[in-house]
Amino acid sequence: MKHVVLCEAAKQVVITDNPVVRITSELRTHGLASILSVCCCGCNQSLKFETSPKLKTMDTITGHYDINVRAVWGSIVTGNGASHLKEVMATMDAPSLSQPAFTRIESQIGASVRMYFSR
Repeated sequence: MKHVVLCEAAKQVVITDNPVVRITSELRTHGLASILSVCCCGCNQSLKFETSPKLKTMDTITGHYDINVRAVWGSIVTGNGASHLKEVMATMDAPSLSQPAFTRIESQIGASVRMYFSR
């Protein structure tokens, strides 16, 4: 996290081999990705932390969290769908993607693949 590099108090926490940030709450989930509220253990500043980066460079899938796209892609290539992914995630007691979110990403992956092969 950039804050830890810039915060002098956080650098002192690192030297003592203690955690630099602590999770204070989960603000929101987006499928398998979460936005967490964390607190710097050095200066007590509250920060937001996303557990997965958003895609920025793909032609048709920009803006989705990487972990969600990978989950949909994995479901597609193994011949499964949204209900199977939801079942697997429930087995691990983890959140999953909603059916509309899965379908939206699945459609965008399909468009991206079609665009790639039409070049």
